[in-house]
Amino acid sequence: MNDNSPSSNILLDIGTTKETILNQNENNNLERYIWKSGCFQADKRVVIFISQFLIGVMVISFCLYQLNKDSSCENQQIYIGLLTMMVGIFLPAPRIQK
Repeated sequence: MNDNSPSSNILLDIGTTKETILNQNENNNLERYIWKSGCFQADKRVVIFISQFLIGVMVISFCLYQLNKDSSCENQQIYIGLLTMMVGIFLPAPRIQK
């Protein structure tokens, strides 16, 4: 067969087009997760994770400091509640393995 036949060119063009479309879709999917600023780019998922983690650590540290500093039981109730809530947020719920 002749390599320059129209049917082989059409198949090659379709294959190239499919690969191009797949590459464009992958790039568009990755673009959804990137935040662009004037001087830097950041992955949205990483920024959200680090922010949540740092705020959680700050709240836990504050609660531990207040529990250590204050000895009256009435004032400690709010900090124990906050500390328990933050630990509950950070620890995953138990699951039964199937």
